[in-house]
Amino acid sequence: MAVALLDCGAGWIFPPTREATVDLPGPPGQLVLQLRSSHPFLAEYDRRLVLRRDGVELGGLDLMTDSGGYGREQLYRLPDGMFALLGAGLEGQ
Repeated sequence: MAVALLDCGAGWIFPPTREATVDLPGPPGQLVLQLRSSHPFLAEYDRRLVLRRDGVELGGLDLMTDSGGYGREQLYRLPDGMFALLGAGLEGQ
């Protein structure tokens, strides 16, 4: 019974992943920032940056956990079409 109650409450404590999406011109598709709560009551989020085309994930990069402050990364599209991501959330990667 306790397991069932925990299972039912998990969606309330840890809501599903939220996404912010930007449509990119040309063939790359969409750039998606995914946020998932990582703590039941603090504003801490696991973050992932995903490149998606036609609903299919082409690749992704896990960013550092946002501990409730302001996570800042800078994304650049290079002349050759590649992307460069710079910022504090990439330490150790």
